[in-house]
Amino acid sequence: MAVTMEFFDGISFDIAKQKYYNANKVDAKMQEIRAAFAGLIEENNELRRQIDDIGLSKARVAELIMSAQERADDIIKDAKVKSEEILKQARLDSLTAPMCLTNYLVAELALRNYEEAHEVLSRTEEILSTGFYLGI
Repeated sequence: MAVTMEFFDGISFDIAKQKYYNANKVDAKMQEIRAAFAGLIEENNELRRQIDDIGLSKARVAELIMSAQERADDIIKDAKVKSEEILKQARLDSLTAPMCLTNYLVAELALRNYEEAHEVLSRTEEILSTGFYLGI
């Protein structure tokens, strides 16, 4: 039974001997009111439990978001470190290619003209010893 305004409007007691209410009818109606009120108390308690559960859920969501943000920050940090390592290795590798080309050209020249190859090799050694090519 729902406790509504209509419920209360519908409560009426018969008057016995023109000045007393029928005790059995009053007791029966009070039992109905008590039962309805007990239902409201239980519903109220259930709603309070649900509100508490929602509060806990919000706290858990916030905790998960913070954890995900921390993990994302770690991933970004690791990615930056790895990218720096890759760039460093790429710079070192870029220095190797010109040296290989130089060695190839000197070898070709040596096969064709030893004197000219010796001169090119000497100039190359001079340039490299000054650090010019390396940007030092």
